[in-house]
Amino acid sequence: MMDETSTMTQILINAGISGLTAWLASRWTLHGALHEKQWERKEAAYTRIIEALYQVKKFYDVRSSISLLGNMKPDADAITKGRAEGLMELERAVDCGGWHLSAKAGARLHKLWLDLGRNDRAGKPREPSDPDGCSTMLWEAIRDIAELAKEDLGVEPKRSLLARCWDRLLMQADQPSGK
Repeated sequence: MMDETSTMTQILINAGISGLTAWLASRWTLHGALHEKQWERKEAAYTRIIEALYQVKKFYDVRSSISLLGNMKPDADAITKGRAEGLMELERAVDCGGWHLSAKAGARLHKLWLDLGRNDRAGKPREPSDPDGCSTMLWEAIRDIAELAKEDLGVEPKRSLLARCWDRLLMQADQPSGK
């Protein structure tokens, strides 16, 4: 009787330990998968926003180049359309992935949005009076957002498009602006 009881107790203990081990392993695996998925969404949000910032910056760089040349007559409608498309892409990027960003990155984007002439009531952009200043402002925002992304993602910038954007930022930081 004693042997049967101790054998049964050992079987129950082993089954309990096996069940607990399986439950913990599945829980940790699920947690790791969910954490990785959240990391990928954050990376995609930061990448899309940085790309949109580059698109808007390209408009201001073109405006700055035109103002330096002076005698060239640009296609004003095409330039204005490019700026509007860039701002709309930035707005879409923030709307689609903004909740994945850190609070610091959100605040930095909001400040940039207001500095670029978007107001909360009308939401319409005003024409920039200083394209060089806007280009510099965007450059600083791109650099800040890339740094905040690196901090938020907790990695060195050596992954996918975010890494390429970061490398491009570092290379451009060493070059003087187009003034």
